[in-house]
Amino acid sequence: MNISCASYEDLKEILDLQYVAYQSEADLFGTRDIPPLKQTLEDVQEEFRSRTILKMTDDSNTIVGSVRAIEKDGTVFIGKLMVHPRYQGRGYGSKLLKSIEERFPGRRYELFTSTRSIDNIRLYNKHGYKEFDRKEITDELIFVYMEKLPGNNPWEDISLDDYESHMSLESVNQLQTLNSIMKEQFGLFPAGDVMILGVAGGNGLEHVDTGKYKTVYGVDINERYLVETQKRHPELKGILKCIHMDIIKDADKLPRSGFVIADLLIEYIGLDAFVNALSIVEPSYVSIVIQINMDDKDWVSDSPYLHSFDRLDEVHHQMESSVIESVMSKAGYLLLSQNEYPLPNGKALLRMDLRLNT
Repeated sequence: MNISCASYEDLKEILDLQYVAYQSEADLFGTRDIPPLKQTLEDVQEEFRSRTILKMTDDSNTIVGSVRAIEKDGTVFIGKLMVHPRYQGRGYGSKLLKSIEERFPGRRYELFTSTRSIDNIRLYNKHGYKEFDRKEITDELIFVYMEKLPGNNPWEDISLDDYESHMSLESVNQLQTLNSIMKEQFGLFPAGDVMILGVAGGNGLEHVDTGKYKTVYGVDINERYLVETQKRHPELKGILKCIHMDIIKDADKLPRSGFVIADLLIEYIGLDAFVNALSIVEPSYVSIVIQINMDDKDWVSDSPYLHSFDRLDEVHHQMESSVIESVMSKAGYLLLSQNEYPLPNGKALLRMDLRLNT
């Protein structure tokens, strides 16, 4: 599935989708007399002039999902979040919601639904929205107004101990696998410096060849992780430079580096933010690791530490290698190789190595 901005020519197809997608909402009230089913093409065209409208397309370029938003006085009003009934229940509504939020980072978000739309309310709660008002339209129709306030990134609240304890469980086995992958990554390319985006606690830094790398940048949004990274790797004194940063908001402050490693990072900042960071850093080489999931809903393996990651749904993006390859190609990077590393529970890690196509 691909999410992009809709064009004027897409509006008729989006309205047709709207009539189909909101039928279930009409069924909740036993009437088709609800606003989404009464909108005309002229209404949508008028909204297009002032709103951001996104579309989700399948492999045949058919529009199967959409959402729209408008910003007023620092608040982003989100509406008409819809997915074709054939594709509901697969996490596509979450992807659309995250995508529209990413178009307006750091704002207050507001939306509404009806009290009978339990699934919608559950979805919005999952992504950090809280009810702040109700409005009775008729005896049967009551709108629930929900907001999401600008706040800290969920990764800032996850302790390194919980994160690494979860990742190192035998049933998860990601910390050990990532350590081995990073050892391989450090030997991939002829670069004299390397930037690790999402360095966390420095897992794998013991494999740095100090004869090869003169500078190692470790970037993370959690400052406590960086403090621990420096404590764990005194052998990199004078080489390791830790940078506390929200890559989504502050990538323009990143230094240049010839080689970027991003393991299990793109899922949490999105491809747009990642490509933007690359445009600042200007690396000649990039190595990426993503997680491949059998089930999009259960992308975090069960463990005693599971609830430490409850809020990650707010920022998680399910990644597909074909989409990454396409986006990276447009950014000027050529895919050189892919390697898959199996994990327990039917999951796997996929490493993608790329070179700037000069």
